[in-house]
Amino acid sequence: MLKTMRNSFHHLKWTLFVVIGVFILGFVFWSGSGTDQSKASQVVAEVGGERITAIEFDRQYRAQVERYRQMYQGNFSPELERALDLPRNVLDSMIERMLRLEAAKRLVKEGFKVLPYCSDDLITCKRLEEAGCLAVMPLAAPIGSGLGIRNPHNIRLILENVGVPVIVDAGVGTASDAAIAMELGCTAVLMNTGIASAKHPVLMAEAMRLAVDGGRKAFRAGRMPKRDYANASSPSAGLIE
Repeated sequence: MLKTMRNSFHHLKWTLFVVIGVFILGFVFWSGSGTDQSKASQVVAEVGGERITAIEFDRQYRAQVERYRQMYQGNFSPELERALDLPRNVLDSMIERMLRLEAAKRLVKEGFKVLPYCSDDLITCKRLEEAGCLAVMPLAAPIGSGLGIRNPHNIRLILENVGVPVIVDAGVGTASDAAIAMELGCTAVLMNTGIASAKHPVLMAEAMRLAVDGGRKAFRAGRMPKRDYANASSPSAGLIE
């Protein structure tokens, strides 16, 4: 099995054609020039016949900038943006997603049961599902970070639009993170560092088990609606009959 996977990756490595449009990155996006129509026809990169257009890159880049603004709050500056080399990182991430999709298609075709690790991007998850993957495993946060569910909205969108099991992978740091994932409706939570790096791993493992169980039951039970105002449940309203 492993030999076949290695051969598939080796084959992809030499057959997938990747072209990075450095001039487009430097001119179109940093200067912000060009209309949406012109960006839609400009190609930033090509992987195995699949193209990444300028407008797709622009959309992903803006979304990533917004994530960093939320993460760093008032400390996110143009200098930090340049230091992080965001344009290159975003493009690399998009290319990796396309390579992952190509690899998934090849492995499914060869008879493997594929459960891919991926970003919390709905389009990526849908395409992996369409490729024949039996589940998708979107990250909750950067692997090993323990930051928890950074974007519950993205996970919820995936759950509402993908028909295969959704397993949250990466970023789960404590029991409450696991509970949130299960309350959202995820099928399971995959974790390692959150337990292995705890002061008392065995105790944390037990806490994670209870959190997963509690979160799943809460999802099945259905939480009460959130309200912007007080609504007393006694003495006559909302009583259990």
